[in-house]
Amino acid sequence: MVYYLVYGGGKFGFNAIEKLKSKNKPIVLVDQDPECYISQKYELTPVSIEFVEKFLQNIEKDEKEDSNYLDNILFLVGDIATIAELLRTDPPDIFIPSAPIHVMKDLGIYYLHTQFPSLLIQSVEPTINLLNKPDELHYFSFNDSEKYLSYAGWNEICPDHCTAPISYCPFHKKKKPITVYKFLKNNVLDDFHLCFNSEQLGAGLGGILGSEIQSFFLKLTEYVNKRIKNSPINVYISTSCNCHGVISKIEIKIS
Repeated sequence: MVYYLVYGGGKFGFNAIEKLKSKNKPIVLVDQDPECYISQKYELTPVSIEFVEKFLQNIEKDEKEDSNYLDNILFLVGDIATIAELLRTDPPDIFIPSAPIHVMKDLGIYYLHTQFPSLLIQSVEPTINLLNKPDELHYFSFNDSEKYLSYAGWNEICPDHCTAPISYCPFHKKKKPITVYKFLKNNVLDDFHLCFNSEQLGAGLGGILGSEIQSFFLKLTEYVNKRIKNSPINVYISTSCNCHGVISKIEIKIS
């Protein structure tokens, strides 16, 4: 379905919505706080998930090419469970995770709990092969469960209008021998890796294809069903673009 799903009502989410509005498609915002930054900026009134689902169904039936959805920002007070439900019933064209967490990891854990409620599932420290890491690519973490890679140094801030060029960063003036997405895809050391690509939608804006999320989680279900007898098993989940990325690891075992 052609709509944009944004998770996170802070300033990053606000910047994303400001850029998405020009694309003339419905936008669904999800945040746990009814008084979040975006809600106050746009003076949004929360609606129910049933309202959103009905609205999207009506949009899908609407064949008018000149329909104007610029003002249709639907606000849901919700969490990862809300995102999972929308991905299941009305998957968006693009999902923009703008909350200050590794959204795809939390979504993966929630998905696993719903599919395999009897299994023990926990975040553990990920391991990455750094032998092929270019010197320009920084590697750091704030905790043991997530690792970050970025072509921006600790004190370097990327501009909001960045177009994420592939081989060279004109803002920080450094080469990028490999995109972070390709590096992560090629350098996870073991087991199963869901490597989500945040595609460039415009200057300073990236998102993940809704169809890719569905496909990846179906593969995850198949993998766990086949391998769980060899418990524990590990699953890596990463989200990255040309310039930045985060990777997490989930351990799954029989209780």
